[in-house]
Amino acid sequence: MKAAVLPEIGGIPRYEDFPDPVAGDDEVVIDVKAVAVENVD
Repeated sequence: MKAAVLPEIGGIPRYEDFPDPVAGDDEVVIDVKAVAVENVD
């Protein structure tokens, strides 16, 4: 999947490949359609 990744605190987000999440015991994976990224993130 693609994700906005913050490599370090205060760094610039990068759009890159990121491993798909895997649900553990008593967990579920949900699909997120959209999310806001703010300048303080």
